[in-house]
Amino acid sequence: MKLYRINDLTKKAYDKTAEKYHNYFKDEIRQKKYDRIIMDKFASMLSDCTSVCDTGCGPSCQYGKYLYEKGFSVTGIDISDKCIEMAALNNPKINLALWI
Repeated sequence: MKLYRINDLTKKAYDKTAEKYHNYFKDEIRQKKYDRIIMDKFASMLSDCTSVCDTGCGPSCQYGKYLYEKGFSVTGIDISDKCIEMAALNNPKINLALWI
């Protein structure tokens, strides 16, 4: 199967499940102490003016949001139009872009 076909199928799958995924996982980082420890360690290695890219941010952009709330400039990217649309609604101050 060609890569463009795989990307198209992936996009369609995420567009279809974005809302359900968001509802299920939107607060996941708050429940995962280990993830917060890792994200805090990562953030401690960055300078204050660092820009962070949350690749595959999904509809919640939860890891990007976590770093944004720590003062970093964040851009979230995703292959799914629906994920970007929902991430923008849930995180209006984070830069978001569709990965094409």
